[in-house]
Amino acid sequence: MVKEHPDYQIAEVGLDKRFGNLEQQQQFLDEVLQLAYQYSRSVSLHCVQASSLLLRLLRKRRATLPPLLWHGFTESYETALEASRLNIILSYGPRLYKSKLAREEKRLITFPFALETDYEHTQEAGYQALLEQHIQNFCALCSIHEEQLIRNNDEIRTILTNQ
Repeated sequence: MVKEHPDYQIAEVGLDKRFGNLEQQQQFLDEVLQLAYQYSRSVSLHCVQASSLLLRLLRKRRATLPPLLWHGFTESYETALEASRLNIILSYGPRLYKSKLAREEKRLITFPFALETDYEHTQEAGYQALLEQHIQNFCALCSIHEEQLIRNNDEIRTILTNQ
């Protein structure tokens, strides 16, 4: 699919301790990262309770990493710092506000970041309300203007789509 569709990116792949067999997950992720690098595609990373393992794998591939977005990032500030050293874009969803990372406030925007909703329902009206609330909450938390946030997300989208 990646080969046949030059505009496709790769989403939601990574390591999730809840599903066991992390060795097999690592092998698959490594193959996906190689494919993404080969075809110049971005990858959205999924990680649950395996951030140290994920970062170790990414450090080994440092020279051949595609553009990466860490989906739903709520890990520690130290993990964010290490991820940013690997040029990983951190994606903050509404779960951010219930995490310890929210205490970092203005430091959250010192890393490459994007805002996401991770919306799972089919009603468009609910999505719009969630997005607007998320934007307001994030701007208030980090003391930034909405225009700055939108400009940031536009720049990140450019990076991820290689345009």
